[in-house]
Amino acid sequence: MRFPREFTDKALLDDLSAGKVIKTEIQFPDGGKAVKRLVVLSNINERTILVITSTSRTNNPRRYYNKDDVFIAAGQEPMFEEDTYLRLNRALEIPTGELLIKYNELRLDKLGHISEQRLNEIYAKVEGSQLIAQKHIARILKERI
Repeated sequence: MRFPREFTDKALLDDLSAGKVIKTEIQFPDGGKAVKRLVVLSNINERTILVITSTSRTNNPRRYYNKDDVFIAAGQEPMFEEDTYLRLNRALEIPTGELLIKYNELRLDKLGHISEQRLNEIYAKVEGSQLIAQKHIARILKERI
């Protein structure tokens, strides 16, 4: 039987640095829930982690993908096996305590880091984005420095 390794809030923050990809269930502001791959963009606030969501439903004609989304072709990043969009308009703050509980209950998978080139592509889109809340933009760019 595998027991989870206990993490503290500080250890989790250190581990979930910008560019880290995790997979866990999240709840969207509209109340919907889904298991998603998330890219961490900021962990400088001790209470929350700022992430963006991803979607691999690239052929769904009902979905509108924004010009600010970052496209990743299948296999370009090891943790994304299918064509994927990183949805910059879906920047979410997740409480650190919530992620800590999920990790200790084995409901959070750490998948690896995206490449530095991809992270810089995200930062470039964030700088000019009109879709991301200004408070998130400032926080993301502060992390970049």
